[in-house]
Amino acid sequence: MFKDSLDTFINQLVSDTLAYDDSYFQANVTKLHKAIGDDFYAYFRHLVEFQTTRGIFEGFDDEEFMKGVKVLLSHQLRDIKVLNGLYRFRVELVGHEEECWREFVIPGGMSLADLGYMILIAFNADGSHLFDITYRGDTYICDAQDQYDDFDQPYAADVQLALLKLRKGSRLDMNYDYGENWQFKIKVLNAHSVKHITKDADMSFGEGAGMNIWEDNHYDFDRYFIDPVGVKEEFEENGWDVQEFAEDVYDKDQCNSDLLENFYNMKTGYESKEPNFFDEVEEDDFGPLN
Repeated sequence: MFKDSLDTFINQLVSDTLAYDDSYFQANVTKLHKAIGDDFYAYFRHLVEFQTTRGIFEGFDDEEFMKGVKVLLSHQLRDIKVLNGLYRFRVELVGHEEECWREFVIPGGMSLADLGYMILIAFNADGSHLFDITYRGDTYICDAQDQYDDFDQPYAADVQLALLKLRKGSRLDMNYDYGENWQFKIKVLNAHSVKHITKDADMSFGEGAGMNIWEDNHYDFDRYFIDPVGVKEEFEENGWDVQEFAEDVYDKDQCNSDLLENFYNMKTGYESKEPNFFDEVEEDDFGPLN
């Protein structure tokens, strides 16, 4: 009953707000509608919900409420010019730039952390370690264990790609798993605008080459490129099959399938507000927690 009543109230408030008699406001509403298309109502409703929440806590009257809506609307129109975009990236594994690389497309409205998830999926990483992305001297961090408060760097999930003002030739760097230190060079191959704000479905993998990373085994991965026969013999002596790793190469179709299946699972894993498991157990439960 509460949700139905709330939906009715918000829908009426959205309707009343859209009917507000102000030529400048109506012109901006029209611009936003053209920019977003069929998703306009949901987008505008979100804007009204945000302003309503502020109004409840700060005791807005009608004039203050509409003033805030106008400001939010103008900010959205300003940002839409850059949010309406697609970026094509080339990502190279440092140390194997010519052998292991990927290209993919991602909408400008996605976050810097989302770019990191795309890279992890592209190289078939587990996504179980902290990573950071550096751009123009600023480092943005993302931690799977929700320990972000332990770090001083800004949070990568809070930064939209388009608002970084990336352009063709822009360069970023990513570091995944501080223990193994997998490093990636990221280059913007192309950046262009589109008619409407793009959806998540516009993310896709294209060309690429080379092996996927060997999770928690950067050392043997590097050695394999130098001495594949020697590494294979060592693996066989230990009862391991090196072919399970060496034949795990980039597959565009598989990557796009993994994108649909795993992107939001990975995103949730990194950005979840659930506490770290090891923060919830006592030492006596498992012995010393090293």
